[in-house]
Amino acid sequence: MSTIDELHRAVQTVLADHRLGQPVFVRYHIWGPGPPEEAVVRLAAVVRSWLGQDLSCLFAVAAADRTHLTVTLQGSQGGTALVSGSSASEAHVDLMVLGNHGALYQEDSAVRWEGAAEPADAVLREAVAQALRSDTPVRLDAGTGLRW
Repeated sequence: MSTIDELHRAVQTVLADHRLGQPVFVRYHIWGPGPPEEAVVRLAAVVRSWLGQDLSCLFAVAAADRTHLTVTLQGSQGGTALVSGSSASEAHVDLMVLGNHGALYQEDSAVRWEGAAEPADAVLREAVAQALRSDTPVRLDAGTGLRW
């Protein structure tokens, strides 16, 4: 059983070694206990760092009972991501990172979320909340401090 931080460090190592080339798309889904909103915002912050682009647009949609949340992210240089979470009794992750020279896939049904070191970004959290309230994409300018 691995932790979410160990998974993130492993992906970061692969990206730092340029084995995938430039990351262009990430799909990251997590199932776990409790409402998925905090987990999805934290994972979106991690994905943002992997893609290395300014964040230009974000859209979020949630199930009426808040047991599922999906956030799409668009970067200024065309990189995109789909980050989602669902309530479930046991933690599970499904991750795909596509680069311009390769791909990385990871599925882990025994991942532990406890102790996740990545803090949830307050600006990103507010952008997700705004997208959920307005049911429209949220445009972000370079002054937000959000960087992929």
